Order: sequence, then C-alpha cells, then structure tokens
Amino acid sequence: MKKGDFVKISFTGSVDGRVIDTTDESIAKKEGIFNKDRVYKPIPIIVGEGMILKGVDNAAEELEVDKEKTIKIPPKDGFGERNAAFVRLVPMRE
Repeated sequence: MKKGDFVKISFTGSVDGRVIDTTDESIAKKEGIFNKDRVYKPIPIIVGEGMILKGVDNAAEELEVDKEKTIKIPPKDGFGERNAAFVRLVPMRE
C-alpha cells in the first residue's frame, strides 16, 4: 500500500495481552468487549492521512492486501503515555 490509498483494515488491538478493541465480532464476544450497538466490520482509511492511530498509519504502507501482520505501537504513537492527571474515578449508577 502507498500513501493516499483508500483501503479497509481489520484489526484487534491489545494492551498487555488484554484485547481493548477489534473489528471482529467473534473476538469481541470471546474477549468480553462486545457492544450490541456497534457494527463489527473492516474500517475504511486513507493511508497516511492520520485517520487512525499514528503507529498503525505509519505501518500501513508496509501492509499487504489479505496478509496478517502484528504491529507493536509505542505509547507515543498510540494513545500517549499514561498521565495520572487525566485519570478520574466516576461512580457507577444504575
């Protein structure tokens, strides 16, 4: 793939071995993160346009159609380093 290509990607994202997001319904159900209001299918992106996490976008040019690849993304190219100032506890309500 090259910058500017319009493609659809399927992914499963995990942190420390725990799945946090996926485009695969069966994986979402298996991992206990299924959301009945979400549509599970490949997502369209334009390679190199910043439509997804920087680390995925950077790696997209090296991906091949119909090939699976594992990408390790450092926090700076993902959601950023954990910052306690941005974490707050919110009480659960019925």
